[in-house]
Amino acid sequence: MLRVNPDTRTPSGHAATPAAAAGSLSIDASEDVEALIVPHREAMKLAYRGLFTTPFPTDDMLRAEWRALLADPQATVLLGNSSGTPVGTLAVRVAGVDGWLERFYVHPDAQHRGIGRALHDHGLELLRAGGCRQANLWVLAVNQAAIQIYRHWGWRPVPGPPSAPWGLPQIRFGRPLAG
Repeated sequence: MLRVNPDTRTPSGHAATPAAAAGSLSIDASEDVEALIVPHREAMKLAYRGLFTTPFPTDDMLRAEWRALLADPQATVLLGNSSGTPVGTLAVRVAGVDGWLERFYVHPDAQHRGIGRALHDHGLELLRAGGCRQANLWVLAVNQAAIQIYRHWGWRPVPGPPSAPWGLPQIRFGRPLAG
């Protein structure tokens, strides 16, 4: 478990931001599918507003995604809670020397408080501990806010074949994981 408060640091040694530290943030491995879908669903509603003509994804679809990740022995599912409320999710998958950050979502009401950075840094630490030398993630090309954040955090586009789930192009980002 990781706890972020004014007197602690993120797993990579960065000082916790005052905004993140204002409330108590814990990041724990989780199997609570109902808690996981809350920040996932709400963040997707904000980020992808107007892109789908039908309600997408449904809670049942999100539950199925989380259950599949929870059944994967290479994945660790993390849930960020602030004062007992689910505020962020991240799945970390180790695949040899490559690691993946997946299902990285922060509830809109909890954004801009350092929660995403704390989840991100904790996920990278887990990948390093798993022996990964490269971290990877996919982001929808229309999600410019996330792309801007990833670039600021040192991620760069990785050349390769395109991916387009739901007909929306994705961009693969990567970053080396130094010692």
